[in-house]
Amino acid sequence: VSYHSFQSIESETKQLYQSFVSANMELIRKEADETWDSCLGLPHNDDQSPTGSLFTVGDGYMISSFYNCLNEKIPDSIKQSIRQFTIDGVNLQNAKEELILTRNVQPELVKLLKIKYADARDKEVNDAFDYMSGDQGSLRKQLLANFDWVKNVIDNEQILQDCKKEGYKLITFQPLYAQKSGLFGKYLEQNSCVNINGTPEFNQWLESSKETFNDKVATGLEDKILEQGMNRANECLKQYPIDSTINKIRYRKQREACLIDEWPRIENKVLEDASADPLVKKFQMSKEVLKGKIETSRRRLQVRILKEKFN
Repeated sequence: VSYHSFQSIESETKQLYQSFVSANMELIRKEADETWDSCLGLPHNDDQSPTGSLFTVGDGYMISSFYNCLNEKIPDSIKQSIRQFTIDGVNLQNAKEELILTRNVQPELVKLLKIKYADARDKEVNDAFDYMSGDQGSLRKQLLANFDWVKNVIDNEQILQDCKKEGYKLITFQPLYAQKSGLFGKYLEQNSCVNINGTPEFNQWLESSKETFNDKVATGLEDKILEQGMNRANECLKQYPIDSTINKIRYRKQREACLIDEWPRIENKVLEDASADPLVKKFQMSKEVLKGKIETSRRRLQVRILKEKFN
């Protein structure tokens, strides 16, 4: 024992097994390729929750079905590669040796998969650029052909966001290693959707769809009031918190009053902003008409906020 300490023997043994693994890297690479290809060939979706941690993408992204497939197949791929290792033509049969080799093979196989991921991700980015280069305004034409995607005609920022959402749906390029918003968000914002509500097509749609415009104005008013109401509810919670069962009951009336008493100011502010909108002026929607639309949804919006924030 004095000549052959445990530490030295352990180190020599580890080096021996690592050398053995290095000598069989081609088998490991073959298993990594087959694992990747089998998962790549599956129909993919992003509906699943990512599971497993043998293979991870760090700061990157991968569609969940692909990610889960890799993590599910890695253990079997490790076993498959190890069971092909031979010494003088004889396959390994010792279970403990297989366990030791697994610890050495796993990081090598995962490293190879990560290299494949990085290469595939870079290629996908290049393919996305090619897709955008070949668009030649086609997406914008599709967006200008049908404005059903517009949800709020009096909010320019919302129009841009709705345009981008519709653009993502129309893009036929299906990425595996990035989200559409990451690949195409800036392109849509600066090309397909830029100033889309200032186009002749948009104005013509409004002219021919006054009733639709009125409905969308009403929806826009509701959205604005709901947003302001939620913000007010958060302020009320700071004054009258629900940090215990006792306080939840004790301050119930104060919280509700804090929200409801402020409601007229919220409605008036939204109404004033809407009345000043150029499109509302263009269609000569009176302040009384807008006020009537607000009144019909008042209690429904209040109840929704009370339930979501104070219960």
